[in-house]
Amino acid sequence: MAFYLEVTKLRRWPYNKLTKADQHVVARFFDSEPFFAHGWDIYHYETSSNNFYLIHFNQILEFFAQITAETGLTAFKNVSPSNVAFRIDPDSGGEPYFAGTIGSKEDFDRLKGLTLFDNGGFGSGAGSQDKIDKKLRQREKSRKNFDGWRAQVKSAISYLGFDEDAVEDNIKPVFVSVDVESHEYNHNAITEVGISILDTARLPPRDTQYTINTNDDKNHPNYLPPKNNIPTIPSSRAEEILGLVESHHFRISENRHLRNGNFVNDNADNFNFGTSEYMPLKEAPAVIANCFRHKDEHEKRRRIVLVGHDTKTDIDYLRKLGYKVTNIADLEIMDTVSMWKAVKWENQGRGLSSLLMELGLEAWNLHNAGNDAAYTLQAVIKIAEKGLTDIQPEEPDSQTTSTHKTRTIVRAEDIQIGVEDNDEEASTRPIGWKVAKEGKGKAALKPAPPSVKIPAYHNNSESEASPLSVDGDGW
Repeated sequence: MAFYLEVTKLRRWPYNKLTKADQHVVARFFDSEPFFAHGWDIYHYETSSNNFYLIHFNQILEFFAQITAETGLTAFKNVSPSNVAFRIDPDSGGEPYFAGTIGSKEDFDRLKGLTLFDNGGFGSGAGSQDKIDKKLRQREKSRKNFDGWRAQVKSAISYLGFDEDAVEDNIKPVFVSVDVESHEYNHNAITEVGISILDTARLPPRDTQYTINTNDDKNHPNYLPPKNNIPTIPSSRAEEILGLVESHHFRISENRHLRNGNFVNDNADNFNFGTSEYMPLKEAPAVIANCFRHKDEHEKRRRIVLVGHDTKTDIDYLRKLGYKVTNIADLEIMDTVSMWKAVKWENQGRGLSSLLMELGLEAWNLHNAGNDAAYTLQAVIKIAEKGLTDIQPEEPDSQTTSTHKTRTIVRAEDIQIGVEDNDEEASTRPIGWKVAKEGKGKAALKPAPPSVKIPAYHNNSESEASPLSVDGDGW
């Protein structure tokens, strides 16, 4: 019979079995870098609810023999595997399968990433070759999804200049964040469109130095309290970039009488970043198109990065209004749902309110399209500032933690619009209903309107596609 031990349990071995003095002696074998550099053969085993990463006991006994030889400690001699080995579930019908050999913590993290979204290893049980091939395809698809999410974060880091050691390139796109609100009983009735714009050509130099603000700054003659996360005196690159965002809130004139409030907070009147504007439905494609049209000093079209929280939903809403944003040439898309999953090594999406809270951003009057678009762009800036880590968080002890849940794939296009995490009633609501979590009794901040200009729209025949066309700009 083959015996195995979990990687996490082996690393904790000296702290569970040895005295403090002996722990100090063997720490050099169990510290992260030397332990993972040992060159372990990792096996993967699944149950109905958990994934386990194991080491064969033959290799562990060789490791123990090395420790004994170098330290003279007897605690690692004559260890009986049967007393401490990982217990194979007799009802699972399978055995651990070889997943790969590692030589570093990074190797181990990458190996775990291959099974991060899989509901089980493809080697357990007596499944057919077709089942094995299917699981391999699913695993590869999950890996590519995760790589794509990380790529979005890396692009944001580069465009916003948070990679200080990188060589500055000439690609300076315009970020356009979009949020669309509809009537809670009729999602074909669009009521609001929020658009926030950040021109990366206006960003401060990467080597800009900042002074951390203190209470003394309140004595500065130009000091004003921060409003909507935008400080008057920035103390970091992220804070200065937040102040460069221009935000707009458009309301559809024909639908101004349609009010939410039963299932979605009615914050249509509470735009935090300026003055709301009404526009007739027939003018909506033109107004929206102008927000995506940006040229440089040589009249060359700028690259556009579309930003959203569950971006696919807002793309579909824009199409209902008559504007097909995906026809913009070289359009790049960043979705904060996916980006945060990449940052946190999670596969469960977060609602906007939850995401902002984790990023330390205060948010008022969510479910106003203008506010949501602005806060979503703020989230991208803070995610880029936070950056990525290649180190996957340690999993809890699966054999002793009954609350551990199997990871499941949640893609942005599969998430119901705006449904918050842990919403117990979500399953009973029609798809697309936005569930408000923030209370109605909170006081709303009303900052002074920023100085914002939207490129003027001229309804004339130009060589480019008509802004009133559902086919979009063709940029």
